[in-house]
Amino acid sequence: MSNSTRERILKAAFELISSKGYQGSSTREIAQRAQVAEVTLFRHFTGKAALFAEVLRSFSAIPTLSELLPHLKHLPYEEALETLTIRFFEGIEANRDWIRILSCEVGYAPEEMKQVYGEFLKRLFGVLTDFFTDARERGRIRPDLDPEHIARAFHSMLFGFFHIEDMLGVSQGLTPLRREMLDSFVKLFCRGTRTF
Repeated sequence: MSNSTRERILKAAFELISSKGYQGSSTREIAQRAQVAEVTLFRHFTGKAALFAEVLRSFSAIPTLSELLPHLKHLPYEEALETLTIRFFEGIEANRDWIRILSCEVGYAPEEMKQVYGEFLKRLFGVLTDFFTDARERGRIRPDLDPEHIARAFHSMLFGFFHIEDMLGVSQGLTPLRREMLDSFVKLFCRGTRTF
């Protein structure tokens, strides 16, 4: 049981959940797509929820954002926020179908999926909170603002923008118009959070 087997299972799960949803994708289908026996899938993952948790970790923007944070600390606040915004949005765009399915499904999903997804969101908010905590400690943002609240507002702003654009059928990718919109968000966000 090599790493490539595990990676094939993760990729198959990601692809199937992106097209059929968590509830619509069985472990048997995932195993078939990965070209392994279902028992092999269960040797790597204790169950569907554990597989889902690992897919979230593997295909999310969290690792990329975590690696980015040390580099952002030395940039001016607005430039750091702009870089974070672009990377975050690119991560959302790269997983467009996956995010669309999960957003629709999570409200009526089994409790195990809600729990895994909730843990994922806590990790994501944790990474963003670390960025804003560091900015506050460096005197770049207002001391009266809670970094976790800022992180949630930042996430909501970008995630909301993605969903509205998606519902309107706007083309994928970071088009010049979308880039201009994101730049406006950064400016608005900076004016509301930074110290003067």
